[in-house]
Amino acid sequence: MGIRTKQNDHYFLVRLAAARRLYTLAKKGQNFYLMLNVVLVSVMAFLSIALNSAMVGKYFGFKPIDISNLVAVVSVIVLTLDKILVAGVIEKNKEDAAKIQDQVDRKLFGLALNTPLVGSAPNSALVAKHGEWLLKREGTAPFENWYALRDDKLIHPYQVLICQNACLSWDANLRSKVNTIFLILGFVIFGAALGLSIYMNLSTLSALTNLVALAGPVADFGYAVYSGNKKAIEDTQRLMDHLTDAIESPVNSEEELLKMCQMVQDQLYIKRRDSWPIPDKLYQWLRNQDESVMVDSAIDLETQLLAKQAATTGAPTPITL
Repeated sequence: MGIRTKQNDHYFLVRLAAARRLYTLAKKGQNFYLMLNVVLVSVMAFLSIALNSAMVGKYFGFKPIDISNLVAVVSVIVLTLDKILVAGVIEKNKEDAAKIQDQVDRKLFGLALNTPLVGSAPNSALVAKHGEWLLKREGTAPFENWYALRDDKLIHPYQVLICQNACLSWDANLRSKVNTIFLILGFVIFGAALGLSIYMNLSTLSALTNLVALAGPVADFGYAVYSGNKKAIEDTQRLMDHLTDAIESPVNSEEELLKMCQMVQDQLYIKRRDSWPIPDKLYQWLRNQDESVMVDSAIDLETQLLAKQAATTGAPTPITL
């Protein structure tokens, strides 16, 4: 049974569902991180600017109040919560999800588990808890035909390379868009706060306190997003180079090709484990624009490999897994 058919077995569907559920939980933690660092602190900073403005006080009939010190305290508390509580939860859910998705790939591709890298196999109870829950809610349709293989004519290692390529073909472009969005958002928030402070004629001390209190959590979140995505983009490009080398390799031995696939899979796991989790809504909106590119890329690669396989003299007999 080839990958195209085998991937729709319940064993794989429930694990893909569990991985998605855990990634979603990591993203919810990331959203909470966003709400604390960006939304809460921004609201507090802008409120402080307004309450400390004689212009606003005169318009609404109240005496200006300086709460910039309170904003600074909230900023410190937010940064502390992020490091002690939020980050640990996000990383744990990401790692569990990456392990489960790696298990799916290795079982489907016939690759050995890299225990020193990945650790022990995912807990079956964890898989059942999250996977069955999501399957009952959404059904199996979102997880069927996960990899866009059209037929089973290709030798097994070539099928694996197409599947691995599909995991990467859209990722770098998607993360580049996310970085641009958050970079613009950060400049808009900080620029607006600075502009309002000047326009409302706040004291230098109050303005600086608000701006520093705002900059700390926002910069912390922005740096985590930007650096995480930048590293993921670099990792993706390196992986794409490895895949290109494997695809264009003159090696005909399936055994040697599978060794190349194994090395790519190891790096895929690291990338999934370490990459910044893109929020679901943003993920769906941006990925939908690149979905056709991903499918077309898989079709084009499949066509290339079919031609290469047909042109190869003495091609090996496909391995049955």
